[in-house]
Amino acid sequence: MSALYITYWICLLAAITAALCLLLRAYIMMARRLGITNGISNKVVTGGGIIIPLACIAADIYSAHHFFLYPYFLAGIVIIATISFIDDIHDVSPWLRLGVHFACAVLLLLQMGVEAPWIEMPWWLCAIVVVGIVALVNTFNFIDGIKGITGCYSLAVLLPCYLTFIPVNEMVFLCITAAIIAFCCFNFSTPERCYCGDTGSISIGYFAAFLILCYASLSPVSGNAPQPPMLIDGLDLTAIIFVIVYLIDSSFTLTKRILRRENIFTAHRCHIYQRLAFEAGVPHMRIAIGYAATQAAISVAYVIAPPKHHLTVLIVSAVALSAAYCFISSRLNAAAKSRHRELCNSH
Repeated sequence: MSALYITYWICLLAAITAALCLLLRAYIMMARRLGITNGISNKVVTGGGIIIPLACIAADIYSAHHFFLYPYFLAGIVIIATISFIDDIHDVSPWLRLGVHFACAVLLLLQMGVEAPWIEMPWWLCAIVVVGIVALVNTFNFIDGIKGITGCYSLAVLLPCYLTFIPVNEMVFLCITAAIIAFCCFNFSTPERCYCGDTGSISIGYFAAFLILCYASLSPVSGNAPQPPMLIDGLDLTAIIFVIVYLIDSSFTLTKRILRRENIFTAHRCHIYQRLAFEAGVPHMRIAIGYAATQAAISVAYVIAPPKHHLTVLIVSAVALSAAYCFISSRLNAAAKSRHRELCNSH
């Protein structure tokens, strides 16, 4: 890859980011007038992630010239972003949102049938993939409650594409990256000026699912190349490692809430990142960078490792993150009990 080629794409990324910053600034001004805020401050608007599906649509149309490049994916991200934006403004039934998510997951599966026609998955594997897509999309939505975490973590998820190859059209990938950077410019400010909202977090989750499926379907499965241990019908399931930090946090939190018989559709502050921020008082950006740096380190280790060791990297990462979750959770619980005892003694 020549220096001139890299310089061209960096300049293009900067230009698109600048244009999207102007677009997001206009949205923030409009949202303030319409009262599309986070409910706490009239100056902090929600739904700022609207630029992500818009950038994706523009890039897809530009790249295709005569027809949509990824028609099923594009239809899915438009539908899922629309219902999410409506939910940012007015509450939408969780069952309706979940139904839309499943429909869009099917569209993403159809897109993979176009992109990787050599993969013929049985119905049970298709069902698992659809459920996995819905779970991943909602995971990105669940872990979107503090400043900086969505932007930082999303860039960490895209990191393997920068290090190896981009499994989707370069212009689409570039515009998504530019949209995330533009959002970070307004979300990282002090005080922050906008939040991603369901619109952005779910759109990013949907695009992340698309990237992971592309990676999973492009594994070395021909010739004498070593085959990944979790290769099932041409699909390398170890690719879920690119979002393993979010998945571990969400899985433990969801299990804990189910065991407590809580309504999993209601808002809560049970995620580790939330407890660190609101119970331990850790700065939001420190938590966001910690999540992103952990995911980036794991992704780099996975990319560097030979395919035959991918399952080992996945297992070691999952075990280490699970242990870290349990350790941090136990420390926070002990601190909460200590505060409770001090409060009781003071009375």
